[in-house]
Amino acid sequence: MLIVLAITLPIFVVAVIFLSKQWLITNKQDRTKGFIYVGGTILISLLLCAATYYGGTFKSRFSEIGNCKIMSMQHEEKWTTKERHEETYEVVVGHDENGDEITETRTRVWYETETHGPYWTAYDEYGEFHSIDRGLYNKWSDIWDNNTRVGQHNGSAAGFDTSITGGIYQSKWTGNFDTIYPWEEVWTYENKLRVTETVLKFPEPTEAMVKRFPRPADQGNTMPVITYGPVINDAEMMLLRRTNAVLGKPHQIHCIIMLFDASKDQQNVVNDVLSAWQGPNMNELVWFIGLDQNRKVVWSEAQSWMDNTEIHVRLQQKAFKMGTFDAEKISSALSELVPQYWKRKDFKKDFDYLDVPIGLGWYIVCIILFFGVCIGGYFAVEYGICRVRTYKRW
Repeated sequence: MLIVLAITLPIFVVAVIFLSKQWLITNKQDRTKGFIYVGGTILISLLLCAATYYGGTFKSRFSEIGNCKIMSMQHEEKWTTKERHEETYEVVVGHDENGDEITETRTRVWYETETHGPYWTAYDEYGEFHSIDRGLYNKWSDIWDNNTRVGQHNGSAAGFDTSITGGIYQSKWTGNFDTIYPWEEVWTYENKLRVTETVLKFPEPTEAMVKRFPRPADQGNTMPVITYGPVINDAEMMLLRRTNAVLGKPHQIHCIIMLFDASKDQQNVVNDVLSAWQGPNMNELVWFIGLDQNRKVVWSEAQSWMDNTEIHVRLQQKAFKMGTFDAEKISSALSELVPQYWKRKDFKKDFDYLDVPIGLGWYIVCIILFFGVCIGGYFAVEYGICRVRTYKRW
């Protein structure tokens, strides 16, 4: 509807202008005004349509977490370079017979010393680079124990400044699981199900549910374990972060283990979480586990958007065989079952038929802007772009 209006409204306005004889069809200049007006206002109106659609459907874009491994790091020490700068400027070199200034364009060149670095950079298995700090570089280069000088930036300087040459150092992952540097990143994807009324939509949550169970990705919580009572240590968390790092790139998955105190939260808490989240993200495999005070598994359930849910059943079986919560057994179960049974659902392909509802307010604002463009376009063409200027001829 907006596209039709964006095209027909400028044409209608020009027709009214021509009929009112404000612009004459027989006049070449006025016909030019009409073409410029129609073309310009239609183009701007179509851009407004695109902006309205993007703004109105932005609510269907959500955050999700990706996992991968850091493969290498690089440290560049501080160095200096001699940089050439140039600018042009006008100078008055005289006056003509009428007393007007005669100017000449000149160029000024100068050199400065610029300082670069130090930089610490991590490179992941996708080939992307990430800026890190010195502490992280030192931590992981100590773990990998292979920090090596691989080159240098030869320094230079301008004038009497001191030049500095900086070394380039590199450290690489050893290939050992226990030395994986896990990297998590939050990005966006489209999820029409959460904002469209369908039979697949989860029940609307209460405010209490949303407050208690915020979506991890929305909070920037990239950790693999979210606990509501049971305590896990840093070593267990790192083990499961490494598991996610290994599985992340080849299987496009983010595994979340949600732990509950079984004496306070029964298994029906899973429905509250799913309602609060309006379902997991497309790459999330969520494993819910209820533990008693001795960390014994009381109940277990797994959820995802998988069409084939066999992995859910097998994870539940693994949980009860595990007996008490054991991060190594959790890691082993995920490492075994994900490659066999996981296939991330393609929301873009499977739910592309759904239409994201755009609020009435977006349409109202867009229509108001359409009229503003039409009115403003008339004055721009009539008194700006196509204004006839007359000059006295001597």
